Amino acid sequence: MKLKNMTPVKLRIVLALSLVILSVLGIGAFTFGYSQLKQFVVAAQDVATKAQASQSSVRDLVATKKFLETNADAVNRANQLAAESKSYVYQDQVISDINQYASEAGLVITNIAFTAPTTAAVGGTSGTTSAPATGSVAAPAGVKSITANVTVQNPTDYLAMLNFIHLIEQSLFRMQISQVGISASGDDKNPNQVSSDILTIEVYVR
Repeated sequence: MKLKNMTPVKLRIVLALSLVILSVLGIGAFTFGYSQLKQFVVAAQDVATKAQASQSSVRDLVATKKFLETNADAVNRANQLAAESKSYVYQDQVISDINQYASEAGLVITNIAFTAPTTAAVGGTSGTTSAPATGSVAAPAGVKSITANVTVQNPTDYLAMLNFIHLIEQSLFRMQISQVGISASGDDKNPNQVSSDILTIEVYVR
């Protein structure tokens, strides 16, 4: 179109079309830019949420670690409430404990034999004559008992035997003396010596 043929009407039409085209292009560019910005904002919020969750998890882990360190004694004592019965690992642990208590008390263990697990009861009593446990109360759910028949080397010192029984009784929930028989076997030279029958110890496992 030559400029000499451009009339005011045609010029207005050209200008109007140019404005419409520019408006359409502007709206399209704005819409595309807004869409990209919205996606960026959503992605940034998602990253921020994941980062906050991760930070919260780290704080929880740190708090848990600190709690376990602060209450290490309580955690260890709780783990000792019952011996683990998986793969008979408990037998090794119980034998180790009994031998340790005997060593501390000054006794010599000659044999330890186990029986099959049964429903547990807690609260047996010990004495100086052979007698079954009395005053039993129900054990916590999931805990069973086995019997460890312990033979000590005779004769032995009476006070050492009492100390051994005391150590067993103080071993939290893991072991309890249920039957023991003791008879005097001392003489003028060793008045405190006694002979012990097989000690029956209830061992609690889960």
